[in-house]
Amino acid sequence: MEEYIASVDVELTPDDVRELEAPYTRRYDWQGISDEAELEAIRRRVPGMAL
Repeated sequence: MEEYIASVDVELTPDDVRELEAPYTRRYDWQGISDEAELEAIRRRVPGMAL
């Protein structure tokens, strides 16, 4: 078990992180939000969000 735990002790450089994040796009998830005022606040913050 100790070998498995040690295997997750990895330090990433900023370049490593950029390379790993490059294929992903930001996801905005509003699932579970039903308050209209909160949804409107999100719409104002997110570029291109349909009103």
